[in-house]
Amino acid sequence: RRAESSAKKYKRYQLCLELFKTEVNCLKASDFLVRVFEENVYLPTEANDIMFGVYGLMRKAHDKIVQRMGQVLDTWNDHSTVGDIFVEESPLLIEAYTPYFHALETSLQYLKENRKKNAKFNAFIVEKERDRSLGKQKVDYLLNIPFQQITSRIPASLKEIRNQTTTLDPDFEPLGDAISVIDRMLV
Repeated sequence: RRAESSAKKYKRYQLCLELFKTEVNCLKASDFLVRVFEENVYLPTEANDIMFGVYGLMRKAHDKIVQRMGQVLDTWNDHSTVGDIFVEESPLLIEAYTPYFHALETSLQYLKENRKKNAKFNAFIVEKERDRSLGKQKVDYLLNIPFQQITSRIPASLKEIRNQTTTLDPDFEPLGDAISVIDRMLV
């Protein structure tokens, strides 16, 4: 029984580490896109805002979550909680993701159109896509990363962590609340 409990606790920690890595990936992608936004001098401000303007808030939200999760994971014990982080940072997540959800399709379309009609912008994007820090990912893929993470990976991770959490654990309720917060964002 004790071995089963220890295995479950270890699994919970491993799942929290995976969620942390997901958050780090969101942070890296949004940070990269903020740099593209700041360095792009090849398009009018309005087009640049439409394509990349939402990522500053997203970077801020994921940076807070990464910092807080990092502190929790560094001092991990049986009473550590991660659900509360998502609940407490939900206003930032909502502020970042609401405009993102509304702009994503348009951003992808603008990116495609402007790459076709503006050779300097296309060359700028090609150069950015050579960046090794993100594994030479395509910008359109990076624009989609937050959508993939917030609609599937993050909620699935929170649910998996909760499945490895007993009802007596201090993180059980906060994880349920975090799942609800993310679900409400997606409606």
